[in-house]
Amino acid sequence: MMLLIKEVDKQVENLNRELESFVEESTLKDILIQWTQTKRNRLCILAECLIMKAKVAVNNTKEELRIQKLRVSEKTKHEKEINDLAKDLALQMKGKYLHRPDGIGGYRWTKSNKMAVDFCNYSITTDYSYSSEGKTGKYKNYKEHYPDWDIPPNSDVSKYWMWVMCTYKEQLKEMYSTDDPDIPRTGG
Repeated sequence: MMLLIKEVDKQVENLNRELESFVEESTLKDILIQWTQTKRNRLCILAECLIMKAKVAVNNTKEELRIQKLRVSEKTKHEKEINDLAKDLALQMKGKYLHRPDGIGGYRWTKSNKMAVDFCNYSITTDYSYSSEGKTGKYKNYKEHYPDWDIPPNSDVSKYWMWVMCTYKEQLKEMYSTDDPDIPRTGG
């Protein structure tokens, strides 16, 4: 901002010098002196307006950045709260046969970036592959990486979790940066 102010002052000074030189060389000196004073006043006002506009623009940009940081902070805080609640629930439900669509946890199909809607209970009956926590493998061989897990095969789709996916898909897409899931017609 200080560089801008110095540059404006320098330009105003140069214009004033040129104006004085012109007036000194003119035959209509008295009239030009009055005209010069008017122009000098106008230049000062324009310079002040330019500086004020620049200050307002800088302050607006600072405020926009502050608001953007707050939004990111709140979103991150909200995502952390949701993830913590989901982890707590998962720990409470460990060993119980309750599963939800993988997309609710942020999983997506790597080739299409679509949010995954399949349940682990179904995925372990397929040749689908997973990549989680740095581990990659086929769902049907999940015990290789997760020997303590016991997921019974089941092709039933929980209407509740499909309702959750349908109802909150926009928020889930935004939170996990995924594309629209392919939700079965009976799911919503």
